[in-house]
Amino acid sequence: MIATFNSCGRFSALRYRFSGTPGKDDWGCTAYAKEKETGEILEGATITLAIAKKEGWFGKSGSKWQSIPEQMLRYRSATFFIRSVAPEIGMGLMTKDELEDMDPQDGY
Repeated sequence: MIATFNSCGRFSALRYRFSGTPGKDDWGCTAYAKEKETGEILEGATITLAIAKKEGWFGKSGSKWQSIPEQMLRYRSATFFIRSVAPEIGMGLMTKDELEDMDPQDGY
């Protein structure tokens, strides 16, 4: 999804801004890009470790959130950003990370 967004031509390449304290619950990542037509900087939701824990992403057995949290913050913030700014790029399809984090009992 990130590659498709970066190559679509409507935006600058996706960038990431980190905030909070690395390794702590407030550590988060915000994906952003510039819309080429307007010059506006568009930002997505800030995804934090606290969110990952509340959503159950962090605590699952074998979760990459425990071993590579910085990368997972990037991936998840990018997905949220693209879904809100350019949903036609994802076409409603779930990413591999989303599928792995999904609980079958949630009915998804």
